[in-house]
This record gives sequence, structure tokens and C-alpha cells, in this order.
Amino acid sequence: MKKHVFDASAVGRIFLSSGELPPLESPKIAPAFLSVEFGNVLWKYLQKGYLHPDEANEIWNRFEKLRIEFREDHPLVPEAIKIGHESGLTVYDSLYVALAQNENAVLVTADKKLAGISSSRGIEVMFLKPPLD
Repeated sequence: MKKHVFDASAVGRIFLSSGELPPLESPKIAPAFLSVEFGNVLWKYLQKGYLHPDEANEIWNRFEKLRIEFREDHPLVPEAIKIGHESGLTVYDSLYVALAQNENAVLVTADKKLAGISSSRGIEVMFLKPPLD
């Protein structure tokens, strides 16, 4: 059973747009910084008035129930720098690519550029479309 690497755009799409998690029985993994990156997304929504603090806390609690297995990202940084240099992705996004490569996992994303570059590197991608697409 293949693992699934979740990036922040996928988590944001699940909790801030569609509200639905794709049905997956396989393990869900992510670089450790995903929690900080998603926390920052919630902060931005709070700052813009799109969320009330209680809503942000409730979303955070649902996020924690995903039971994502966080992987240390430090060992992935050299590969992420290389991927970023070759592709134009940020090191942040390249960490998701590096983890998916290292784990032979499916990358779950709502980011078109990340999906395209990952596919071109031979990584299987589950693209989460916007709810109105």
C-alpha cells in the first residue's frame, strides 16, 4: 500500500474549501514543517477576517485527527535544494517532492505547478481540484 504525502495546499483545500478528505486507507505522511505551514495559513485567514478564532481552533483540531505521520525534514533539505534549483520550486515545496521520492509515495496537492513538476519527476500525484471545477 503506497503512502500519501500531503502538502499544505491539499490540507488547506480539505479544511478550508471542500471539507472532504479523499478516501485513503494508506498512511498519510508529511515533512514536519507542514503543521507550521498550515498554522500560518490559518493565521492568514484569521488576519483577513475569513475565520473566527473558534473556527480556526476547530479546524486545527480536525487537522490533528488526520493522523499524519510527520517526517523530519532536515535530512531532506539537500535534495530539496537540488530539486528547487532544477525546477524553480521553493525549498518548502521541494521538500514535499523529496519526501514523495524517498518514500515512493503519492503526492497529494492542490498546487498545479507542484503537481506538474512532481509528475515530470515520475511521482504519482493526486490533484485536489477546487470544489467548483
